[in-house]
Amino acid sequence: LKDNIILSSTASTLVAATLLLLFLAAGHVSLPEKWASPGLLQISIFSVCLIMLGGIIIKFRKRILFQERGKNIRIFTLHIFRLLIVQGIQLLQWMVVMPEIPIDRWFTLLAVQIIITRIPLLPSRDLIFFGTGIEMAVTISAASSTIAGMLLTATVIGKLTNLMIFVLMSLLQRRTAQADAEPISL
Repeated sequence: LKDNIILSSTASTLVAATLLLLFLAAGHVSLPEKWASPGLLQISIFSVCLIMLGGIIIKFRKRILFQERGKNIRIFTLHIFRLLIVQGIQLLQWMVVMPEIPIDRWFTLLAVQIIITRIPLLPSRDLIFFGTGIEMAVTISAASSTIAGMLLTATVIGKLTNLMIFVLMSLLQRRTAQADAEPISL
């Protein structure tokens, strides 16, 4: 369970970082002037931190992840594909609702959603993204009411899907428990 959570978190952080790098490369996101031209000191500090993080991961990998490497790679790949499929469907949903909005603005909203969901110890992430999405309506050139309706619908569909999966799994678990409890008659 711990390995799965760590791999899921790493996959979603990697997807968020990749989206951010793509936005930076495409010019959709601009860095503050101070960060745009890092000096030798900043590059050195970043490099040392990256090397230390890599060393820590290599040194303690057996204590961090207990599954075998092949299984961890399969789980990580599954999480990456899951994220890409879910985010792709989300993006398509938004594009169908408002086809006049350019795709790069939807990518911006998607990146914000991924980043908000990765902030640790943040309660009600859906609600925070809902409010942020409404505030970003001006940025993406959309009506606030349309964005609110779209995000509300997506949230309700997500919660209903989770409820349906919970009910189905509970019924399957009950059915399995009953089948195990019944005596075998000859």
